[in-house]
Amino acid sequence: MPMLGVPKGIQPILGSTANLLDEKEYRENNMRTEQDRRLKSILPLIISALTIATLLLLSFIYKIYEYPLWIDEGGIIETASAVGYFLCALLILLKGKWSYIKKYNYFFILVILCGFRELDFDKKFTTMGIFKSRFYISSSVPVVEKFIGLLVIAVLIYIVVSVFRNHLKDFFRKIKTISPVHIGSLMVFLTMCFTKTIDGLARKLGDVNIHINQQTSTYFEVIEEVLELGIPLLMITTFIIYFSIEKLDK
Repeated sequence: MPMLGVPKGIQPILGSTANLLDEKEYRENNMRTEQDRRLKSILPLIISALTIATLLLLSFIYKIYEYPLWIDEGGIIETASAVGYFLCALLILLKGKWSYIKKYNYFFILVILCGFRELDFDKKFTTMGIFKSRFYISSSVPVVEKFIGLLVIAVLIYIVVSVFRNHLKDFFRKIKTISPVHIGSLMVFLTMCFTKTIDGLARKLGDVNIHINQQTSTYFEVIEEVLELGIPLLMITTFIIYFSIEKLDK
């Protein structure tokens, strides 16, 4: 349509400029919509983190460290953690089905192994823990047990190599774009690292001649157990977000 009062030679330029502005506005609106969607997707992770923090606070308010049934090996929290991992595996089966497991079998295996580890399967059926170097050099450990231990180690190496090869390249780029799935994965990883660090803290510090009292050691044990319960919760939340986004993108 001709632009009244505008010379004909300038009309195409103005039309092109208007189209560019419309296109720019459209892109900006799309970016804002995408950012809003990602921020909303992170909300479940925030709720999960607040839930873990609340459980941690309640643990000290009600002094669960005075009740061994809660924090001992095979206690309520440890059992709940194992159940959480198996529920996460079930979620993957129901939502991802065979197509997901076929493509990302290493994540599925990792979740199941975490559940077994929480039930102490790494040492319950063998002479000693399969993750101890002494297990493989001791003459008191049967060859069959050593073979099973090495098989588990090989599976773990396969998982680590697969994750690094398939996901490490884009991981930090996705973190910068506030990808909720990758933020959730990072939260799981950091929580795992922290709980592993404070596991047996008194013994580890004792090795470098630093000593803490029994009460402090017990407090760290409570923190470790509650955070370990939080790991499968964060995993479940992350997978729910992943499958929700995947459904929207289809």
